[in-house]
Amino acid sequence: MYFIGLDLSINNTGVVVIDRKKNIIDYLFFRNTLYKQTNKITVSERFHENDHVNLSMKIIFVARKILELVEKYENAFVGIEGYSYHSKSNSITKLAELGGCIKMELLRRGFRYDVFTPCTVKKCVTGNGFAKKFEVMDECIAHIKKIPWIDEGDKVFDLYDALSIALFARVFYFMGNKAFKQDKIVWKKIF
Repeated sequence: MYFIGLDLSINNTGVVVIDRKKNIIDYLFFRNTLYKQTNKITVSERFHENDHVNLSMKIIFVARKILELVEKYENAFVGIEGYSYHSKSNSITKLAELGGCIKMELLRRGFRYDVFTPCTVKKCVTGNGFAKKFEVMDECIAHIKKIPWIDEGDKVFDLYDALSIALFARVFYFMGNKAFKQDKIVWKKIF
């Protein structure tokens, strides 16, 4: 059984796969036009966000790469970070388009998934629902033994967010909705 955390974004997407024992099995990271998977960096075409055709192509590109990774783990439960409603309306629209594509394809391919609010995941990882990205990173580093991207530092905050989502998805898979109500119990089980 695998658990996959998706921290979706048009520019900085993190995807992390963990097993039942919380070991990091695989990951994928996009920063603007780069994507990084298991220590290889590949440059894709440069996308201009103001061009709607190129934006659609970028969404397809990012969705395709994410789904290629997810399909390697056929019995996975996928956790997706919900939308941050404090974002600018233009970026939330783009994120919703990407999220819709991913969710539709996950369902079409038979994967189970759920969506978790950023505050819920942050609270269960750090104890503070409004924690900063570096606080999430620090908790992950303190509790997870082998993080393959550790040398990248704070350039890959989104991978730590994706790891946190995968960890919460693992707890949610076993506890169901109780995971939302019992913060202290969840915090002990998340790490």
